[in-house]
Amino acid sequence: MLIENTEATGELYGRPLSVSTLATTSLLLTSRGVDKILVATPAESDRLIVERGLLSLPPERRANVALVDTDSRTLDRILRYLYPLHACAKKWPEDAFVGFLVDFVYQVALAAKFKAAVGTDAVSVVRGFIPIVDPSVFRGEAGFRFAELAAMICSYEPALLSQGALRTDVDTGSGLSSRLWKLIETAEFRQVVEESGKLGWVEHPLIAARHLKNTLASYFQSKEANALLKSIGTVAGLGASAHLPLEVAKASADVLANFAESKEGYRPPFFPLGPAEEGIHRMALATVSADARPGSGTIFSFTTHRGGGERHSWLNTGQEGKLGREASDLDGAKARWEEAQKALAKIL
Repeated sequence: MLIENTEATGELYGRPLSVSTLATTSLLLTSRGVDKILVATPAESDRLIVERGLLSLPPERRANVALVDTDSRTLDRILRYLYPLHACAKKWPEDAFVGFLVDFVYQVALAAKFKAAVGTDAVSVVRGFIPIVDPSVFRGEAGFRFAELAAMICSYEPALLSQGALRTDVDTGSGLSSRLWKLIETAEFRQVVEESGKLGWVEHPLIAARHLKNTLASYFQSKEANALLKSIGTVAGLGASAHLPLEVAKASADVLANFAESKEGYRPPFFPLGPAEEGIHRMALATVSADARPGSGTIFSFTTHRGGGERHSWLNTGQEGKLGREASDLDGAKARWEEAQKALAKIL
């Protein structure tokens, strides 16, 4: 399962305290049958936080945690793809929506690559924005990308697991992760064409190979195709010296090789941790001291790290039980999903 790189924040004897939640989250997920945990660390500061968390794990369990996107290639691709939307979104709710889109698209991309589930509520967060954002804000290419992503977001339908205590979001369409990369690759092709002034896949062999993959998926299952895939990165590297914009697409070579393993692509489900977040926070602080407490006025608070930046989230005192009620409220989740579907129909 792919999880966020988070720290539980609180106080100890009046001083601020931050503790990686990796060990306590790992314990929870292992009890639920998760055998491998993935954490994105696209920046050096991200890796340092995860490494501190690893030290809290027993040596026998550290191998169960894998750091992914350590070179930031996937994150960089996602940010480039979403830039036209970011450039158009100047105020709330559109700017907040685009910010949360980074979470959703990045997590889907990584989880699809490693065939993992996602331990966040990213899809339900962005789905909640679909009925309230103004589509006319996204002009030109941004409008097309908004429509594509909105359809993808709404393909996820909320459902309850068998025990009724944990809600999940699963894709009801087909080939979501394949479509995600197809959208990004198409956008990259447009950018390459615009910057180089040359048309045609012949000038851009890496992108050409990716598009052939979409129509000749069965061929890419063969041994002969594997040899071709291994050579694509070299071909793109040679072309990049003559066509600098090819560097935009080169980072996707490993993605093509990944999707060659499946005709339909992998559609990662989302499993929000929900009410378990309070326990994760409490246990994380307790690993430092039994006297550690949440910050004033909060039940818990977290800092999420990615790419050298950070985002804060918390639950205020008086909201006890909120996450549990939300997790078990399938009717409410379904109603919000249907509202997003109706908004999408108007957009499209």
